[in-house]
Amino acid sequence: MRQRDPHHESRLRQLLHLSPEDCKRQIAIADYRQPDYVASEVLASLIRVRFGAMTGVLSVVTEALHRRVVTGAEARVRGKEAWRELERNNSEVVADAIAYFWDKFLHDQQAVCNAEVRFAVYLRNKVDDYMIHLLTNENTMESIDDMGAKDEDGDEVEFIDIVKDPNGECPEQATMRGQLSAKITNALMALPRRERNAFYFRVECEYDWRKVADLLTCSVPTARELVKRSMEKLRGDL
Repeated sequence: MRQRDPHHESRLRQLLHLSPEDCKRQIAIADYRQPDYVASEVLASLIRVRFGAMTGVLSVVTEALHRRVVTGAEARVRGKEAWRELERNNSEVVADAIAYFWDKFLHDQQAVCNAEVRFAVYLRNKVDDYMIHLLTNENTMESIDDMGAKDEDGDEVEFIDIVKDPNGECPEQATMRGQLSAKITNALMALPRRERNAFYFRVECEYDWRKVADLLTCSVPTARELVKRSMEKLRGDL
């Protein structure tokens, strides 16, 4: 089983025993060279145990970590040419990658999440996972009519004429199924972040309303309304 760094474990215990105000003060330190700076791995642990939800500490922790997530995600997207190209085509791609990170982090069921062990690596991997998803989706959206192929004799034929589907579907059915899947994915990613998260937690993860509300940091009625709005928009788009 993965374990936290002993230094991070010690720092976590120290913060848990501070007063709320002292804890907030240390969490707000942005300069890593300062002795009381709190590592991102420790912030991730504090969020996972939902420490200080009633004192405001949890909000400060989440805001501090989110700032680091934004900085790291922007650097990762703009540090790779393929990702920069996707960003040029979609100005919301960084924001969506950040939302994807939070989705994965908040519902991680491991006793110790990788974000608590090597946060920078965890963030980089989640951003890359999201960008690869976008890139794959973009590549699979190529029209079937634009795909060229050759038959067994080497003659040019329509790609649709040589496709064989292992499920026994005709080529047209397989193509329509793939295009519908891509359309659903695109519709989901077009939803506002909170509505997308609400839909994911309730419909995909099948969490009860109390857990959905806790993950979204809202009331159960608000969670229900977010899911309702997401489903209405998806029905409209599809």
